[in-house]
Amino acid sequence: MSSVTRGKDGGRGRDEAIAASLEAAGRWGAILMAAIVATSALLRLATAIDPSGEAVSTLPQAAEAAMRLAHRVAAMGVGVLAAFVAMAAFAKRPVPWARLLATAVIVALTVLLAAIGRHTTGYRSAAVSVANVAGGTALACAFWWLRERERFAAQARRGPLAWIALAALLLQGGAGTAASTLALRGDVGLGSLHLALAGLFVALAVAAVWRYRTRRAPAIAVGILAILAIACGAWSLAAGDGPPLALAWAHAMLGAALGPALVSLAIRPADRGSSGSAPRGRESPRRPATT
Repeated sequence: MSSVTRGKDGGRGRDEAIAASLEAAGRWGAILMAAIVATSALLRLATAIDPSGEAVSTLPQAAEAAMRLAHRVAAMGVGVLAAFVAMAAFAKRPVPWARLLATAVIVALTVLLAAIGRHTTGYRSAAVSVANVAGGTALACAFWWLRERERFAAQARRGPLAWIALAALLLQGGAGTAASTLALRGDVGLGSLHLALAGLFVALAVAAVWRYRTRRAPAIAVGILAILAIACGAWSLAAGDGPPLALAWAHAMLGAALGPALVSLAIRPADRGSSGSAPRGRESPRRPATT
């Protein structure tokens, strides 16, 4: 084997190592963000306003403390991963534009969430709560986007309809967060907007699932999650002003899980048996070059 061939093989090996590192960082980042969104949603939904106008938790004190600790530890982990992603993405240049964009979004959202986190206590501002929830969901999607992009780089397909559905999901989730935050203080004016945006999202999600139905696994995941989210939402409406905490939390988490599922629907290639759908690093071995 010539030195040129060895150099090419070494460069390919380095590229694959960087891609594998970023894929792992994206996966763990999404997992940590799921923990953050879950604990944040539980703390917010378990909040009530006492007669003095202060926000108080309805959770047992030990459970509340455990949720807050888990939230802080996961947030620290996300900060470390965001810094690692920034370093790994620039380990070899030129940086592919999709990798650069995913890295920029991850770093920017991490900084934003760190900056507004201290202002969330008491849920006095609906805008802060919306930025916290929508930003957290978007950051989970950004980490998953990085993971999917690195895993399926050679076969990645763009699914614009799925990205549009994701944008509608973030808007709908933001409206729902604003509605629940304002409802703590007796303002129920945003409920109709939340329902209208939910209808828009459902229509877009159905269209995206049908359009990209050949991407079977993510299409099935989006369909099932959307059906469960609609069922939980309808159940919450039927429950009136005070749906059970577990039901409200499940509805919020199903909405958050739809984000990464839509990312996969947008990126992954169509299922074609063993042809054209192998993740990065799992392609058929190449025949070594001759000298």
